[in-house]
Amino acid sequence: MNSNGFWINHPYWYGHPFYCYRFLILVKEKKTWEEAQEFCRTNYTGLASVTSEVSLKQLNLETVGTETESVWTGLRFMDGQWFWVNGEQLGSLVSMPSCPALSYRCGALNTTTNTLMNQNCNEKMNFVCYWKQYYRDLATITSKEEHERLLQSGLSKYDSWIGLYMSYSGIWTWADGDPSLFRKWNEGSPYFQYNNYCAYTYYTGLWLNGYCGNGKSFYCYRFLILVKEKKTWEEAQEFCRTNYTGLVSVTSETSLRQLNLETVGTETESVWTGLRFMDGQWLWVSGEQLGSLVSMPSCQDPSSCCGALNTTRNTMKNQNCNEKLNFVCYWA
Repeated sequence: MNSNGFWINHPYWYGHPFYCYRFLILVKEKKTWEEAQEFCRTNYTGLASVTSEVSLKQLNLETVGTETESVWTGLRFMDGQWFWVNGEQLGSLVSMPSCPALSYRCGALNTTTNTLMNQNCNEKMNFVCYWKQYYRDLATITSKEEHERLLQSGLSKYDSWIGLYMSYSGIWTWADGDPSLFRKWNEGSPYFQYNNYCAYTYYTGLWLNGYCGNGKSFYCYRFLILVKEKKTWEEAQEFCRTNYTGLVSVTSETSLRQLNLETVGTETESVWTGLRFMDGQWLWVSGEQLGSLVSMPSCQDPSSCCGALNTTRNTMKNQNCNEKLNFVCYWA
């Protein structure tokens, strides 16, 4: 798109700024904050966050048809602080009372004044959900170890795009801009005809190149980082939010396999994850669906309401939140 708002086409290797998106959905049902969050998590990803002027403008556009003056967002006060329940950084737009009354610990956007405000959590209002896939890009495979990890994950059953392509200068480059120093080509590849400028994995795990417009499965990635420091759950979450995105969630067998591979070098039997018991239910603090792998007892003792992965038994367990464990962050 040019500066006049018109669309033009360029070869894929041209460098330009770009638009990313996540869907915002105004729900014209009146629900409490908890009901709204449950609705969003069941049908989308979670309640919307407002972390920048850009996201505020997007939310303004989405709430034009609201039937209530304020709409619920994913802002919540817990454990002495305001935070976005999807794990995003709080941002400069949030200026809320430091110790609100117990029932006023939920954040809403007043669409008239265009400001965030704390509101009675039991008030029934319209709300805005968002839907987003938590992945950064097509996968990069930069070492023998990463290639082995992909094979061990059980994902390499189909021809699938990876993030490797030939740039305009004729150099194989990863989609994140890094040069490709490690490659695992199949015999006879790469070959060049019909604009075969993009790479994919064969079912053997070796790589071929093909026409970028062909439809294939694809590998996306998000970084998992094992942190070999011993911290409480709160300290681990703070560390992950400050340095990455948040504590990891485990929502499928695939993500469990990925986590198993990442925790091989852990120094504690269990590692903290983003699983937490709040307001009478277990949830991933990233806002992702709970998934079928979590079967946890209801938690009566607030100090034992944090979820860890036992790497020996490969199961999720509730653990004393003040225990100091290694932990896994994700970056997306």
